[in-house]
Amino acid sequence: MNVLHRGVLVFLLFFSVVPWSSVGAQTPDTAAIAGTVVDQSRAVIAGAEVEVKNGLTGLDRAAVSDARGRFVIGGLPVAGTYVVTGSARGFEAARLDGVTLSGGSSASVSLELHVTGGQSEVTVLGAAGDVRTDQPQLGDRLGQIEIQETPLPNRRLTYLPLLNAANRPAINQGDIFMNQNLFTTNGAGRRQTWFEVDGATGNDSWGRQTIFTNLPISAVEEMTVLTNSFSAEYGASTGSVVNLVTRSGGRRLHGEAAGLWRPSGPEAALSGFTTSNAASGNDIVNDTLGQGSGAISGPLWREGSATHFFLAGEYTQQNRASPVTSPVSPGNYIGQYRDEVGFLRHDHTFNAKNNAFFRGSVDAFYDTNPNGTVGGATLPSVARIFRRRTYSGEIGETAVLNPRLLNNARLQFQLASPITEFDPVINGTQFVVPISSVGTFTSGTSQSALLLNRQYQVSDTLAATWGRSQINVGGSMIRAHNGGDSKEFGGPIYLGRFTYNTCTQGAAVCESAAYLNNMANVANYQQSFGIGSYTVDDTMWSVLVQDDVRATERLTLNLGLRYEQQTFTDSRLGFAPRAGFVYDFGGRGEMVLRGSFGIYHSQIVDDSAASYALTGPTGVFTYTATPGQAGFPTSVAAAPLPSFPVGGVVPLRTLYLRPGMSAYYNQFFPTSELVGYPDKLLNPYSEQWTMSLQHRFAPGWLMSLDYVGTHTLRIVRPLCSRAVHPNVAWTNADGPGSELHAAFLDGVVCATRYRLHSREPECAPL
Repeated sequence: MNVLHRGVLVFLLFFSVVPWSSVGAQTPDTAAIAGTVVDQSRAVIAGAEVEVKNGLTGLDRAAVSDARGRFVIGGLPVAGTYVVTGSARGFEAARLDGVTLSGGSSASVSLELHVTGGQSEVTVLGAAGDVRTDQPQLGDRLGQIEIQETPLPNRRLTYLPLLNAANRPAINQGDIFMNQNLFTTNGAGRRQTWFEVDGATGNDSWGRQTIFTNLPISAVEEMTVLTNSFSAEYGASTGSVVNLVTRSGGRRLHGEAAGLWRPSGPEAALSGFTTSNAASGNDIVNDTLGQGSGAISGPLWREGSATHFFLAGEYTQQNRASPVTSPVSPGNYIGQYRDEVGFLRHDHTFNAKNNAFFRGSVDAFYDTNPNGTVGGATLPSVARIFRRRTYSGEIGETAVLNPRLLNNARLQFQLASPITEFDPVINGTQFVVPISSVGTFTSGTSQSALLLNRQYQVSDTLAATWGRSQINVGGSMIRAHNGGDSKEFGGPIYLGRFTYNTCTQGAAVCESAAYLNNMANVANYQQSFGIGSYTVDDTMWSVLVQDDVRATERLTLNLGLRYEQQTFTDSRLGFAPRAGFVYDFGGRGEMVLRGSFGIYHSQIVDDSAASYALTGPTGVFTYTATPGQAGFPTSVAAAPLPSFPVGGVVPLRTLYLRPGMSAYYNQFFPTSELVGYPDKLLNPYSEQWTMSLQHRFAPGWLMSLDYVGTHTLRIVRPLCSRAVHPNVAWTNADGPGSELHAAFLDGVVCATRYRLHSREPECAPL
């Protein structure tokens, strides 16, 4: 019996022996207040009225303590602070101002009412900034003040997770044009962090390297970086979650603004690069930067209105001058970067039991010289403009069905149009000339890309409280349709590339039109052919149940079970049980011991289909012709070739094959002869166990000692192995979920030589 099956049995056994005997009802973007009402002798008070009122929005909710003096008020927005009051006939009222709540958590409140003439008291444990006593999740919460006062490179929220030692910068930052920082958590991959924004996914299913639509810093109420996201409400990751809750407007008009201007002088004096000594476009001679941000919020109609808005935006303008040293086009090439981030939130309180919100976000930027492509001996004709535009819209509604039952519904649409786009400034044939004295001269490009993504999500969570037990039951479905033309950076060279023999003369001669038009100087000609587009339809859906039981005043037991499935893969047993505990030494929320064990399934990004399609049997390949071979152009003007040349031999190429598609690939070659070819593409999953001791020395001063252990299975990775059939080259054979590689020649699989990593053995021809 494997660990996954054992985890499910442990969960079911727990429910069979533990009675539903409170922690409060909440979801990732809401909070709860739960507790007891007693008198000065610690005897419970039944029928006491407890009221919480939000000082920012005016939201007002109340509950009545039961026969055991218990109460719970759930589904509370975390924006602003709350006033907690308690009253009962014959007792002095108790009041506590300035209670800040944290999304996805429950604060424990104790109200001690004294008879008339005495001094009643309210004690709150587990509020924002305190030791958490309701769940064994690990991580750090950053509130509005901490976020705005922390210096951030380029004002990007994704640098904040690095404040937690469990998060490290990714070794390979991947798509450098994402405009975000990429990081890893507890040794997981850089694509395995789950972003949650206002109770809905903030992820991009296509590439999922960072948040789908960036948010202005001023629009974030709180950011919780969970290095272990125990709750069953989180999935599709190895346990790492960034939970963002956006700000709401208030009953009074409020605004803020900030600006920055950085001149080019200090950068130019420091670098010292000129048009005579710059080696590349990253050797800039000046760099100017201007940034501005602003926000305004308040009642939509009049002061005290139940409808509020929050509007925020940021704009960045940066100009970078990259020297071009080529005598063909000397001077500075100005790379322009422009970025616009906008945010709008609209909240409305219908009554004490119903409130709703709408959130809209936009993130649009472009760069005319990404990664300093133009500069040095590379001409402006090689320039490609990179664009990215994303939009997100969400509607959420919280309904209190009765004092102990509430429902949270979320509906979201996300659009990336495009998510990645490269447009050549001049779409044409490329010329590459190695020059012995100055390096490689490059002119022209035809590499382009246009990739889009749209996602729809609907989710609903029903939270119920009975006595000491809090049950969350819910589900979510995300439908994604993405893909487009070419790969992330634009690989195919459809208009061709001339590569010349090394030129030993001066740059003026080697880069001249006379030299380029002389076919005797050409070493080879390359051009891409084949299908360079793909689309993916993917559905990720899940159902969950989470039970948090306050077994005693000091001990909370937590159990969750999540089932999730991704239709892009072949996994159909996505059970993810979690079990944990929280023990509060002394019962005062000052020192807490917590531990957990859980299984976390990871999503396989939809962009994997690009490799399956573009480097599959019918995908793109690049044909190379040397002088005298079929397809070698008679002149520079003869490029590009109108079609694959007659008499040309389709080149030996390496294929990237999807597991579980024997029926399709058998028309090209016998997959039965491929050693270890997996019959399914399976999602990786991690077994993760945690232990944590947290102590509060004083308000705002916490010490945490955390341990996280992770064992990940079914990791998708290619490895090299030999085959049996003489016409079959090799595959990886690393168990279920592995990718497969082979060499393919004109409809027949052939042997090839390939090195995956420097540490891997090289496969010799068969």
